[in-house]
Amino acid sequence: MHKEHESKPCCLYKFRDFENKYHLKSVENSEFWFASPEEFNDPYDCNIPIRFDLCSKDWLYKQYLEFLSVDFPSLSLEEAKQKALKYADDPFRWKTQKKRIAANIGIFSLASYWNKFESQLMWSHYSKSHQGFVIGLSRRVLQDWVDDIANSDHSIRARFAQVKYRKEIPRLLPCEMDENEIVRKIITYKSQAWSYEEEIRLSIGKITVDDSLLSLSRKDRLQKLPPNVIQEITVGTNASSLNIDKIKNILKANGSKVKLYQATPNLDDFSFERLPIDY
Repeated sequence: MHKEHESKPCCLYKFRDFENKYHLKSVENSEFWFASPEEFNDPYDCNIPIRFDLCSKDWLYKQYLEFLSVDFPSLSLEEAKQKALKYADDPFRWKTQKKRIAANIGIFSLASYWNKFESQLMWSHYSKSHQGFVIGLSRRVLQDWVDDIANSDHSIRARFAQVKYRKEIPRLLPCEMDENEIVRKIITYKSQAWSYEEEIRLSIGKITVDDSLLSLSRKDRLQKLPPNVIQEITVGTNASSLNIDKIKNILKANGSKVKLYQATPNLDDFSFERLPIDY
């Protein structure tokens, strides 16, 4: 191995763990999991309350009546009215929205800046305290993939979003905002405590002809990205030689041109540099 002067690469970064067999499969076949919000480690993440309690009872009644008449056509008008009145008296029904959103979206979280391979917090939280590895994915290839999906007749839609970090929870008023704006804010707003991640999200949803969201299946969530999406891999400073060899063998078997590095502690400050690994 030898030191290499490196310029800022155009990549987004995904922290991985050797103990999860599916993480190595991502290196092997470029398949990545678009997670449900129910899998996240932050209880507020994609779980911002929708403030039905701040909307008028009359507005709630009309919304529920319309919903019941469309989704439950077997109900008589009187039955629908009674249920709508009951629902309008329970403004905290937003709690049921989390499961609906979790079923309808998939999220692939990425660190947005090139020097995130130095972040000790990121390595500790997501790559088993420098025993794991970080995959650098091409921004351009990812954007091309998003654009190709948008221009196809595929039911899956994808988009990028920069996460916004705040001290206060954004107020989501369904009586003043449309559903797309609410979902966008639920996906992109997080607590200031997570700002060190500087996260970009690639989200997917399954869209019907009338732009309604459908539930994502496991097959929908496991997306095969273009084979050239992986540009570089950095293994942690505590990664075992056995695990490094696993990465090298996969790259050699694929005839890959992916750049491989190992993070190494700097001798002058509490940072890391990267040493290229030949394979």
